[in-house]
Amino acid sequence: MGVPTRAVGANRDEVEANLFDREELGPGSRFAGSAIVTQPDATTYVPAGWRAIVDRIGNLILEPNSEPTV
Repeated sequence: MGVPTRAVGANRDEVEANLFDREELGPGSRFAGSAIVTQPDATTYVPAGWRAIVDRIGNLILEPNSEPTV
């Protein structure tokens, strides 16, 4: 099964992105973009070259990904 494709951004480009359910991401969860995080009241897009980390109180922190991809 391939990575799902979704239309994102103002120009509605199609991108391949991993999908995550926000309720399933606990403290310490981390992943690299391209990714889409869904929750009932919001959707977060993590672009390629960025990563997301869930901090100890559940905040989703996005930052540039300086780690090499394997």
